[in-house]
Amino acid sequence: MEPYRPRVHTITIPLPFRLKAVNLYLLEDYTGHILIDAGVHTREALDALEGEIDALGVSWKSIHTLFITHYHSDHCGLAAAIRERSGAAIYMATQDFDLLETFQQRPEMIAGPEEFYVEHGMPRKMVHRLEAATASLMDLIIPFRPNHFYHHGEEIVREPHSFLPIHTPGHTVGHTCIFEQRSGLLFSGDHVLDTITSNIAAHPANPLPDPLRSYLGSLEKLVSLKVSNTLPAHGRAIEDLPRRIYSILAHHEERKQRVLDALESGPASAYTVSSIIFGSDLDLMDQWLAFFETLAHLVNLEHVHRVARASEESRTSFFLPSGWTAGQYSTTRPRGT
Repeated sequence: MEPYRPRVHTITIPLPFRLKAVNLYLLEDYTGHILIDAGVHTREALDALEGEIDALGVSWKSIHTLFITHYHSDHCGLAAAIRERSGAAIYMATQDFDLLETFQQRPEMIAGPEEFYVEHGMPRKMVHRLEAATASLMDLIIPFRPNHFYHHGEEIVREPHSFLPIHTPGHTVGHTCIFEQRSGLLFSGDHVLDTITSNIAAHPANPLPDPLRSYLGSLEKLVSLKVSNTLPAHGRAIEDLPRRIYSILAHHEERKQRVLDALESGPASAYTVSSIIFGSDLDLMDQWLAFFETLAHLVNLEHVHRVARASEESRTSFFLPSGWTAGQYSTTRPRGT
């Protein structure tokens, strides 16, 4: 018997970021269509989405379900416009919607408190530039409220499909992969990407105490899943999911080692470590992402006692505890203990 293969259309939508495009996925079922993710709220993106839907010969009214993988603008920005045209029921994780509501009500929280950055070594002038650059980011999302929130272990049946939302925190607190159980298709959002890795940010508004640990645990959760193919939100399909997961795990082990190496010569702020690892010739937004990812690795290493922190006059630095050298990263005990 031939394996069940759902009809899936990839819809690629342009983005106003360095990452130039996002993949949405349209599945046909017995009563219409399901859309996974919604694209960013720009005129160019909406025109592209409308053009793709028309080219496929799909009626907007046939789209009855919209699954959102996470709250970032390139994944939920047009959700309200899609529901207005189609009447689709929107599904999303409550953890991500709660954070999205916070940012909508208090846009200054997108950047976060100025003193948080200064504490971790970022120049105050750069913080002011970040505040200005992030002030309009919420304009990329049309405000909306989901019709339904995902529940752990639930099965969402849209015959002939059976969807299992899988909570995969890390990239965001509520990131959710959508697993179509009968075909083995995994819609991985930003959790697993083909050639790049997801940004893991220790943002002050992030409720995850150790976002990198959450992310790595979420990756390992998928290794034993019987996946036939993985369709990510950016880039190409991933045919061998375990191999890609192990590659990402190795990448983060290497990154931890680079963080430890950066501290070998003495205590340093998160911003200084970020500059050592990523360089200082990045544009402003990339420096922002690099800073938060570096801080996420520092926090993770702190939680396994490979790194410690010290605070003095509202400034925080990280250092290697007594008995440790950078060495090869491991969770073994320090020498001499």
